[in-house]
Amino acid sequence: MTRKFLNEVPDPPSEILATDVSSRGVVLSWSVPYTGNSPVTKYVLYWKAASGLFLGGPWSSDAKKVEIPGSNTSVSISSLAPMTTYHFKLQAENIIGRSSFGEIITITTDEEVPSEPPTHVEAIALSTHSIRVLWKPPPASGIHGKIRGYYVGHKVRNSQDHLIYKTIEESEFDTTLECTITNLRRATEYSITVQAFNNRGTGPPSKESYVKTHENDPPPSPTLRIVSSTSSAVVLGWDTLSVESTSVKGYKLFYRAELPEWDEIEVPDPSQSQYTLRSLSCGTRYQFHIIAYNDVGRSDPSDVISLMTQGGCKLVHSFLKYSRVP
Repeated sequence: MTRKFLNEVPDPPSEILATDVSSRGVVLSWSVPYTGNSPVTKYVLYWKAASGLFLGGPWSSDAKKVEIPGSNTSVSISSLAPMTTYHFKLQAENIIGRSSFGEIITITTDEEVPSEPPTHVEAIALSTHSIRVLWKPPPASGIHGKIRGYYVGHKVRNSQDHLIYKTIEESEFDTTLECTITNLRRATEYSITVQAFNNRGTGPPSKESYVKTHENDPPPSPTLRIVSSTSSAVVLGWDTLSVESTSVKGYKLFYRAELPEWDEIEVPDPSQSQYTLRSLSCGTRYQFHIIAYNDVGRSDPSDVISLMTQGGCKLVHSFLKYSRVP
């Protein structure tokens, strides 16, 4: 009696393993399945990036495919993207037909050094000795992983100096990518570059940006004090730190009495260091602060100081006339 064997489609490949995973490729291997009593003629491998893939449903037409001779039980896949998750599934085929798919294998490729520089690099002078640098990340296609930080380099333009780098770590990132560079030379032009780095290394530098530090600074904040007071007036004095790179063009004095809004007075003579405020209400608490200014800008406000005018009465507040600096 002759025994007949039924020819049928093979079982799906089993024991699929992913080895030699790199930033751009992977090697897959598997065991020969039950052949359906007919030699496996080929294997068909499909793969796709995990984004948008429905594991339980059909694969869309943009999944990639490769056919492997039936005598092989491994294949090397290249041209993958760094730091990307992929799903793979495999079929076996004989002369009867193709098997169902085996288990889906998921791998994530390794990171790779960023291939593109940060974009929209801008350098802004803040003072005679400091600048602010702002930038945006490299294009997503050139990041190849997770950015861990940036190196911001600066040097005097056209000099033979080496770049001096400031490191901005991931933990320092905010909604805006920026840093401040200090201890620079007055009225000097600097070259600025920015590089991104990840766990694999440092990407290319951005195109050089240029910025020149200011020749002069806004004045430092004055120190305000009360010299004397009466029931209706107060004499205010102030000191301004003398700095070589600054000059004072004028002062603005601010005061208020139990109101949210500040009244402002332009000190008429910028060389004076005292001013008398008159027509105040007796027995009333006032607050004061002062700023200095020049052609570059304003100082920070001084600390706010308070005073209770003498007397137990409260008169109607008489607003002072003052002029503003245009």
